[in-house]
Amino acid sequence: MQGFLKVVADTIGSVLKMILLTRFPVPHSLSLTAREMVLLGNGPSLRLFLQEKQDFMKGKELMMVNYAALSESFEQHKPKYYLLLDLAFFKKEENIQKIFIPLAEKTQWEMNLFVPYWAKKIKNWQRPLKNNNQIKLTFFNSVPVEGYVPFCHFCFDRQWGMPRPRNVLVAGLMLGMRCGFSTIYVTGADHSWLKELWVDDNNVVHTDSAHFYDKNGAVSTPTSCDMYFWMNSFAIAFRSYKQVERYARKKGVDIYNVTPGSYIDAFRRKNV
Repeated sequence: MQGFLKVVADTIGSVLKMILLTRFPVPHSLSLTAREMVLLGNGPSLRLFLQEKQDFMKGKELMMVNYAALSESFEQHKPKYYLLLDLAFFKKEENIQKIFIPLAEKTQWEMNLFVPYWAKKIKNWQRPLKNNNQIKLTFFNSVPVEGYVPFCHFCFDRQWGMPRPRNVLVAGLMLGMRCGFSTIYVTGADHSWLKELWVDDNNVVHTDSAHFYDKNGAVSTPTSCDMYFWMNSFAIAFRSYKQVERYARKKGVDIYNVTPGSYIDAFRRKNV
């Protein structure tokens, strides 16, 4: 009974969130030149993947995320898709300078930039992109939808929302399916956060986070959140991957995790 009531509550809550936050019109699917996509997370394992698996990426479209534009790999591999999701990218002036100016300067090929609808009303981040007609802005609904599974899939089909995008790769996978790709490979998705957390003698939680573009290795950063927050956040992300996989199977889309040592257990593994 308790589980049933939670499903009902989640469904009602999702309806209310969509009424308040979902925006229209919902964009149509984008035209494809390939049937397969590689979604490049920013985990440290991506460095080796980009060095050794270039042949694997040939004939496939690429999607990069977050700060990947700051790396040399961005101009080398010229992704057709790029995704930004976190509020900090659009609100903080330092991040606007850090990410959008390099995006505008480096992108000399046609690229679709996916941005959540709620960022549309924030104007500052859009200024650096105005003079680059190679970048096509595509807005999407990032509203978290949870509850009764058929209801969730009904909403996903109409692009009214998606599984809670606690991690940017959740949104990347949903957008890849929306674009019409039949096969999506996920790499750079280490998600080995448990190994990166530690607590000092003052009960301050630190993260030793590492990305493929970090030239000096992992950076230790004190956080303002407790361990409960981090564990709950991780649980939400891994649950969302399970929901993405369930939806992908319904749509006949194959998602393969090709990240060595990845902690994500939702998708089938493939050694490339």
